[in-house]
Amino acid sequence: MSIQVSTSPAGYAQGPEKKGRKHILCIDDNLDTVEILGLSLGSAGYRVTTAVDIADALTLVNNLVFDLIILDGAFPDGDGFYACGEIRKHTPETPIVFLSALAFISDIEAGIAAGAQAYLVKPVELDVLQKTIARFVK
Repeated sequence: MSIQVSTSPAGYAQGPEKKGRKHILCIDDNLDTVEILGLSLGSAGYRVTTAVDIADALTLVNNLVFDLIILDGAFPDGDGFYACGEIRKHTPETPIVFLSALAFISDIEAGIAAGAQAYLVKPVELDVLQKTIARFVK
């Protein structure tokens, strides 16, 4: 199983839980990406949970509450557009931000049509990602 709850890279908890921290789910099959997101977003004060496949991500969405979801576009067990639609069935209000290397206009349109609020193309500057998150997480 590849579910990881962390505020630091790839599943290592860092420090005590703090009340009021916004909880972000990062779903990406690339371990380097989830490690970078865990470090960056954890340092920015977010509580970060990661998943590296769609099956684990959907389990998390069904069992935990998130303030925002960051979602890749392609996984070995399916595509992010399908995952986005499934996530929307369980949590219609949670903002979803695609962070994907799928960069065609049709990919971006598919992500938004599936229910995402924003679509960022990899590679992305971390400050751009954090500003995008800040638009949806107050």
